[in-house]
Amino acid sequence: MYQKILVLLLVGGFCLIGPIQSVQAQTANKILPDKIKYKTKKKDGWFPDLKVGFNFSFAQSDGVVGVQDGTTLSLGLQLSGSLVYTKRTHEWRTTLGLIHTQTKLPTLEPFVKSADKLDLETIYVYRLPKVKWFGFFVGLKMETPILPGFLLKSDDVTLQIKEPTEKTYKPFAEKPKLAGQEGFQLTNAFAPLALKQALGLDFLPLNHSVLRVNIKAGVGAVQLFAQNGLRIDADKSATDKLIQLGRLQDYVQIGAEARLNAGGSAFKKLLSYSLSTGVMLPFYSSVTNGKSIPELINFDLAFKLGIQVFKWLAINYALNITYAPLIVPEKFQVTNNLVLSLTWNVL
Repeated sequence: MYQKILVLLLVGGFCLIGPIQSVQAQTANKILPDKIKYKTKKKDGWFPDLKVGFNFSFAQSDGVVGVQDGTTLSLGLQLSGSLVYTKRTHEWRTTLGLIHTQTKLPTLEPFVKSADKLDLETIYVYRLPKVKWFGFFVGLKMETPILPGFLLKSDDVTLQIKEPTEKTYKPFAEKPKLAGQEGFQLTNAFAPLALKQALGLDFLPLNHSVLRVNIKAGVGAVQLFAQNGLRIDADKSATDKLIQLGRLQDYVQIGAEARLNAGGSAFKKLLSYSLSTGVMLPFYSSVTNGKSIPELINFDLAFKLGIQVFKWLAINYALNITYAPLIVPEKFQVTNNLVLSLTWNVL
């Protein structure tokens, strides 16, 4: 008798629990979608980054046909870093870049610098709360070499110099002759030093890890401190052993400026790339050297490509093109650097 009652209770409980679980499952399916989308929000705060790279190359030859006897040695340092602070619509970005290479050639006894550039820039941007791709910016930038620049020749040469007020080159009175293997200083340390300021409108049409595009347009100013340095205008040492030098001038310029910055990374940051180019049309210049305003336009372009082979090994390429007619008249300054470097992520 008790066994029959127990069986009936178990069967009834199962029939009652089954529909309840079915109703709960249907209710849960209606509340939770099949695919849940999680939204990520950019965190506010400080974001530091610092990388150090070293490169080295060595070659030695003796008695090889078609090759100069001697040793070729190259030592280089690369430093790149950034410090970014973000808070809602505010962004403060500071970047640091350094490239320096010393090279020993078979024809020259001392080391000579083959690359030397220090960049330090800080920019503050305020973006509108409801229009995040548009805002206002103000920025400061410094560009300079860090070590003095020297003229080195394997044989004796004659120097001629042209002052800004002179139209022709004249023999350098203090030292008309430069002995072979003897260095002649062209520029001081941290010279020429350029200080740049800019403010205006900021546009961010694309903001992605693969590609970030930023456009700035506004008013800019440049102050150049040459410290009475010299540039090489013409090198005729292969023919009549003559080198013509031109005196660098301090100047101030103010004008309209536009800049495009683009960059990103791919393949889980194994490949990184960046492009920065800008143009400035001055409407005021303290020095003109007889040039019209359109002839004083300034242009610069910097392209970088990096391949992270391992965490500690990278291949870096950098191209820099600058046109500043008051520094080097009617000529583009072009530098190429391709290095295999040992990298260390400090931060």
